[in-house]
Amino acid sequence: MQYGTLWISEESVSDFQGSASTPISPDRFPKFDPMGVIEQRDADLYSMRQRYKNSKVDTPHEKEELLKKIKEIEAHRTHLDSGVSMIRHDLLGSRHGPVRREGLALVDDWGCLKSMVRTFERHCGSLTQYGMKHTRTFADLCNSGVTNKAMDVAAKKTCRSVIKQQGNHTTWAVLIAGSNGYYNYRHQADVCHAYQILKKGGLKDENIIVFMYDDIANNSYNPRPGVIINSPEGSDVYRGVPKDYTGKYVTADNFFAVLLGNKTGVKGGSRKVVASKPEDKIFVFYSDHGSPGVLGMPNYPYIFADDFIQVLKTKHASGTYDEMVIYLESCESGSMFEGLLPKDLNIYVTTAANRYENSWATYCPDTTTPPPPEFDTCLGDLYSVSWMEDSESEDLTVETLKQQYLKVKKRTSNNNTSEGSHVMQYGTLSISNKTVSIFQGSSSKEFSTDRFPKFDSMGVINQRDADLYSMWQKYKRSTTTEMQQKEELLKKIKEITAHRTHLDRSVSLIRSYLLGGRHGPVRREGSALVDDWGCLKSMVRTFERHCGSLTQYGMKHTRTFADLCNSGVTNKAMDGAAKKTCGWFKMGQWDPEIVGYSS
Repeated sequence: MQYGTLWISEESVSDFQGSASTPISPDRFPKFDPMGVIEQRDADLYSMRQRYKNSKVDTPHEKEELLKKIKEIEAHRTHLDSGVSMIRHDLLGSRHGPVRREGLALVDDWGCLKSMVRTFERHCGSLTQYGMKHTRTFADLCNSGVTNKAMDVAAKKTCRSVIKQQGNHTTWAVLIAGSNGYYNYRHQADVCHAYQILKKGGLKDENIIVFMYDDIANNSYNPRPGVIINSPEGSDVYRGVPKDYTGKYVTADNFFAVLLGNKTGVKGGSRKVVASKPEDKIFVFYSDHGSPGVLGMPNYPYIFADDFIQVLKTKHASGTYDEMVIYLESCESGSMFEGLLPKDLNIYVTTAANRYENSWATYCPDTTTPPPPEFDTCLGDLYSVSWMEDSESEDLTVETLKQQYLKVKKRTSNNNTSEGSHVMQYGTLSISNKTVSIFQGSSSKEFSTDRFPKFDSMGVINQRDADLYSMWQKYKRSTTTEMQQKEELLKKIKEITAHRTHLDRSVSLIRSYLLGGRHGPVRREGSALVDDWGCLKSMVRTFERHCGSLTQYGMKHTRTFADLCNSGVTNKAMDGAAKKTCGWFKMGQWDPEIVGYSS
């Protein structure tokens, strides 16, 4: 940019810089090749990292001191960024400061700006040259009419909590794999991997509660018996995982009772529950199939969004936790919280996808990021491996939840392609300014100071198709000596494919009968999937009574059932349409009276 008395720019440079007596080449041309650069505010830390990298092994003490200094600077910068962000949120909420007309000065009252800076530093420590970037925020506060007294209160509150955030509390974790069957290998692999991260981070087994069907590690199809891996070069993540709730005890009711700390409410299993206290933190991670407003479980019924939100409200009302973080891997996972989760429960959520889109399996056979050749199933899920591989490569005492969210968001988008999803966040967003270590613990290993996140494109398979995809992979690889097994597998594939086709056609016909060519009413952005959750559950149950189990695949149609409810269609009308559509259908293995109802 240029400013001031612009006509001076017409004068020669020599008037201000002098002129060398060396001859100048007449055919010279200025070079405008791209230059390698480092952002100004990061250059000092970058240089320190370079010095650390190049330190000789005969100067270990100097190297240790340098690493310590790097970590201290990184931690203080994170503290400054988090502190300013939290103060801004406290004083302005989601508002921006007033828009300044082009050409105006940064602030009207420079005395106010200087007071804001001084007040912040009195409570939160020196801004340093790095942190002076936040003067724009302080200017916004001044331009918005925020008083120095209000700033004093907010800074005192914020930086007291930042200092206390590593204080005396227990971190609890609940890990849920919501599927079963070898072809859903990835969900239990995700959960086992998460356990290993938390365990290495210092969480105790007594505070980690694991839900998994436990039919993968020793499955006859597993090419590495007794071992589960979550990435192509990954180590065994199964060893040592507590088997708190397995098999028939992996239920929605048990999950709710565990989260609420209701020991008398659990059935079977270890009877371990989240016996948290008011100052404690809770981390919840779920991985499986999902659908609009629903999360799958290996045993019926499924988890519906209204029930889950009510459990979270009840937990909050009990006053038995300070803050909770939920990471959720499933299709349409955003629909579990959008328009439903209050912002004042001290719960921060990130989801693998928004309310409309699929999530993705990864490390799948015949993709660009395949598993070891002996595996015919997907090893992980894109969102899940993204946050876990980040947690394993970063210093979690420095990285904030927001920083992890942004990196996971970028990687899960798969470079903003159609083979990726939009990671979302909900709830009490100010919690994202806390460090990840508060909720996941922190490994004592030494972290590389020149690490950079990897955002290479990942080979993926649509979450709902991944189990069938894995079955096809196994079928393709079966040898002629396994002919009987191969024929049985092909029969199973055909049965599943036929049932999925039946579900899709039946729902389409029922919608046509009940709504004609109309769509359901347009839902305002940010509103919940449905107003009457009882109606939605009744629609699902009525459909299954006549047309057979929706299965985790068919639960994608809950959006259609929600449209029916939002359009005022009665359950009686649904009963007539489902009977008319599926009266011919022989349910066999899909009979909900045998396998259970989804709702």
